Amino acid sequence: MTIRAADELGSQMLNVAIGWYVYAQTHNPMSLAYIGLAQFLPNVGLVLLAGHAADRFDRRRVIGVSLGLETLAVALFAAWYAWSVARVRTAGPVYLLLLILGAARAFSSPAMSAMLPRAVSNEEFPRAVAATSSVFQICGIVGPALGGLLYAGSGRVTFAVAAALYLLAMTETRRLPEGRLAPRNQPADPTDKGMLAGIRYIRSNRLLLSLISLDLFAVLLGGRHSAASDLRPRHPPGRSHGPRLASRRSRCGRRRNRVGLGPPHH
Repeated sequence: MTIRAADELGSQMLNVAIGWYVYAQTHNPMSLAYIGLAQFLPNVGLVLLAGHAADRFDRRRVIGVSLGLETLAVALFAAWYAWSVARVRTAGPVYLLLLILGAARAFSSPAMSAMLPRAVSNEEFPRAVAATSSVFQICGIVGPALGGLLYAGSGRVTFAVAAALYLLAMTETRRLPEGRLAPRNQPADPTDKGMLAGIRYIRSNRLLLSLISLDLFAVLLGGRHSAASDLRPRHPPGRSHGPRLASRRSRCGRRRNRVGLGPPHH
């Protein structure tokens, strides 16, 4: 649960800080769309490979390596941000950072989801799911508010805190139980049986397909509303806009919770 909380809280804070940073450098609302695209492309491109990795390799190591990559990427960006305080800044490094973070999250998310049933007993599993979902929703509300408030004071502090949260999540992976490995003598077929088996299973289960489709459209519509809210300011954001953005993003998170959207499922 600590891993989930630290990872989600750092991600939410980082999203707010990066959004304001990029908009301040470009003054172009379309640049915010590129932020979402940079995070979306790795998830789509690596979805089959990431799920296959969660099934074939030690999930604890997959999570640890992914979080370590996120920690390193955010720490390097924080150092670059501090170094370029008195120099001309650009939005280019942000998109590179988001591509790295998107690729790392593409591997860590399915591995984290698959670890929970093995971390608790069958009797504790329903309570563990409820607790994990509650923590996810709380971080979805507190994260943007905290990120906006910190960015209003100092962007360097915001990125440093996000890197520290990722580091905390990475160190906590040592407490996870060892993930199940596939039998050594099982023949590997990454183009069909390994990667596409999940897709075939979802297509054959109409109830599961309906639930996933409903969740997909709800997330898309909720994300559209959140993005529209962030585009309201018509002037380049200054430091005084941080609390305003934090409040707006938190309200979007509360509305998302009321319509019953939980953490993403893989």
